[in-house]
Amino acid sequence: MDKFLITFFTLAPLTVIPMLDTNSRMDMIDLMDAGMPAIVGNRYGGESTLIESSDSLLGIELTDVSYLELTLLPDSTFCLEHHVTTSDSVVHSTRKYYTADYKEIKK
Repeated sequence: MDKFLITFFTLAPLTVIPMLDTNSRMDMIDLMDAGMPAIVGNRYGGESTLIESSDSLLGIELTDVSYLELTLLPDSTFCLEHHVTTSDSVVHSTRKYYTADYKEIKK
């Protein structure tokens, strides 16, 4: 996994990734690196799981109905997609883009 992606993920402010604090994000990466299930407690009392990782992507099940996808783009910016599935199985998604220093880019 790309160190640039890991750094962005672990050090992102809570305004960017509010469900997981910095220590939980670092624990996820450490658990994954150790070959263990990357499951941590989230800020709302539930569990979140790192379920997908590659050189340019992290996929995290934040809750049973919420999924976060962080992608390192070729221009060294980041795309953060958050998907929430409602009780009637409708998926609502938001997509935001960020620079490496967490400034939001309007696209």
